[in-house]
Amino acid sequence: MSTLLAASRSSEPHHGGWSPIGRLQFDRGVYRFVYTQGARTAKGFTPFNGMEDLAEIYESPELFPIFANRLLPKSRPEYDAFLKWSGFDPANPPDPLMLLGVTEGIRRTDLIEGFEPCSGEEFQPIPAGVTALCTA
Repeated sequence: MSTLLAASRSSEPHHGGWSPIGRLQFDRGVYRFVYTQGARTAKGFTPFNGMEDLAEIYESPELFPIFANRLLPKSRPEYDAFLKWSGFDPANPPDPLMLLGVTEGIRRTDLIEGFEPCSGEEFQPIPAGVTALCTA
């Protein structure tokens, strides 16, 4: 199973900072996305288009558009170079969640980023007041 956490930066300048807002998983051919408690409390966060219910578990055989459009299309001529630059072998490309974990799915057009959970840890709900996701 692959897991990616999604975070949102506050759109309100005086409420800056990041909030974990969801978890995306890929397991046995199915993508699942669920909002975390952070989505309910993050200042200025708006649910993703087509995924407005914060209590729903969304499932799809395809990567959800909000995440898929953060990947460089395989049809682009620079795709192999992009994989090499990201530390992957173009002959054995990674799954989309692994690639998003490395690139963080950053786009200039929104306030969402993705990141992998801490190495060796299973996802656990983040308690209120926790400011770090990993312990060093």
